[in-house]
Amino acid sequence: VLESMTDGFVLLDRQFRVIRANAEAQRLDGRPSEKMIGVTIWDLWPGLEGSNAGRSYKLALQTETPVSVEHEYPVGGADARWFEARAYPSPEGLAIFYRDISDRRQAEAWRRKIEAELRESEEQLRIAQRAGQIGSFELFPERGKIAVSEEFCRLWGVPYQREFDTGTFLDQIEPEDLERISTGASTVDSAALEYIEYRIRKADTGEARWMARRGEVLTDSAGRRRYLGVSYDITVRKCAELALQTLNETLGAQVAERTAERDRMWRLSTDIMLVASFDATIVAVNPAWSQVFDWTEAELIGRSFLELVHPEDVEATGREAGRLSEGLTTLRFENRYRGKDGEYRWISWTAVPDEGFIHW
Repeated sequence: VLESMTDGFVLLDRQFRVIRANAEAQRLDGRPSEKMIGVTIWDLWPGLEGSNAGRSYKLALQTETPVSVEHEYPVGGADARWFEARAYPSPEGLAIFYRDISDRRQAEAWRRKIEAELRESEEQLRIAQRAGQIGSFELFPERGKIAVSEEFCRLWGVPYQREFDTGTFLDQIEPEDLERISTGASTVDSAALEYIEYRIRKADTGEARWMARRGEVLTDSAGRRRYLGVSYDITVRKCAELALQTLNETLGAQVAERTAERDRMWRLSTDIMLVASFDATIVAVNPAWSQVFDWTEAELIGRSFLELVHPEDVEATGREAGRLSEGLTTLRFENRYRGKDGEYRWISWTAVPDEGFIHW
């Protein structure tokens, strides 16, 4: 099955040496299996070890957790290609399945390029091409009239009819915003139809809404002008902007307050608190250590906590630390720790793993 797969497959031992490579892996790499077997993937593909993919493979092996990653790498002496890889822990070490996704990535890059070009030319597109649940209008300034679509009427809360006096809608705009709008004048220039945001009161419900308007002036070969535009509801966006502004104003104070609360708990708690790496090296201790064991912080940082554990408890403590390194939580564990006076004290622990450290 592996030899007939369209995915490349390599099986690694725990030192990341290739144990097996299927036919597709050899084709993608451009080397026969005898040139790959027994060689670490770091030597096969220089630069991989320090990459995101390399770190992901190490993490998968360390945590016994599958990972997926996309990475770019030159193969067979050719230009760099993109690969999609999935790594699964196995009894031997790590099984990696990967496929060439360069064509897909190229297509995505092309799509992004087209989208960027479309955004750049957005202002040059006709208003009709920007449609999407927006109301359209055409102004007739010399007659004081405005022709609108059915969707325009729905947004503004008025019964649909094709043409209105311009004042019908100007009367719905909040007075503070009305002075910035000149579309009610008997003559309209191009600047008068530039993008603008304003507030209205819907005619049917009296509800306050934020609206945006954008328009343009089209001139035909005979010099006749048409004033076309669109109007659309931006209330949700404006509310989000206001909420974000409020959040930004208060976030700093909230973070400072919560940090202070955490620091107070760390300093004042009578419970012994400890942060250590999975190899048992102490990273941080709270003041309760000095109160209970008489050790100072300087005497503990960088030291292995196993050195303080009673010899009869070292093996069980090591096993419990191993469980934590696998992502499990310790709800209650008891062992003996040596104080600076040489006496051992029984301690009941609760511990959780988080971001590569043990929090006891």
